[in-house]
Amino acid sequence: MAAIFLYDLLSANYKSVVYSVQNEQRKYIFKFDLSVVKGKDSRVYMQGDDKRWILMLEDNFYERQDNSPNKLQQKKIMEGEMTKEQVEQFNENTRIQRRNEKLTFYLNCLQKLL
Repeated sequence: MAAIFLYDLLSANYKSVVYSVQNEQRKYIFKFDLSVVKGKDSRVYMQGDDKRWILMLEDNFYERQDNSPNKLQQKKIMEGEMTKEQVEQFNENTRIQRRNEKLTFYLNCLQKLL
């Protein structure tokens, strides 16, 4: 299955990422609503033939939108070991890596379902 990124949207509670996935039989459209608020579930939808979204998976994963340093990172900034920019870049890279791992996990689950 080859996944092609289509678009993404950001709302107050979710970051939605939409992919087109092609397999041998047909093309599927999947929407991943990744929660950006603790306490909301992330959801995976598949677009049906009638263009309505069908809920396929739910997960308690949420993605922090905040890029600020944690206490350990603040201590390193105060001691001069890291700069604030380095910490923010590290946090951004870590967040993107976690999101990509979660999306890969969801796509693997969907592949087994299909």
